Amino acid sequence: MVVDDGVPTGGTALAARRAVRARRPARVVLAVPVAPHHMMAALRAAAADVVGGLPVDTLWAVGAFDDDFVAVDDAVVVALLQWARARHGAPGGAPGLPPVPPMAP
Repeated sequence: MVVDDGVPTGGTALAARRAVRARRPARVVLAVPVAPHHMMAALRAAAADVVGGLPVDTLWAVGAFDDDFVAVDDAVVVALLQWARARHGAPGGAPGLPPVPPMAP
């Protein structure tokens, strides 16, 4: 699953999709909260499975559609990845991917 915080142009989402697709997964799902109408159509054509995506006429700033658009600290992301791997029985990480590095104190 590729998750993007918003897709004004689609460049980042499509590049991430290509990188994931290169690993030959069974399925690629793209999750986006907001994107212009024309970009949603392009994303659906490229990714097939697109979830979310409030279609809007114009998207100047992704943060304009969020109530709280703060950056998520790297330590929080690492902790969530560690929690998910432990919960789902993959403590060493997904095959072919490096393990999540330990969090700094």
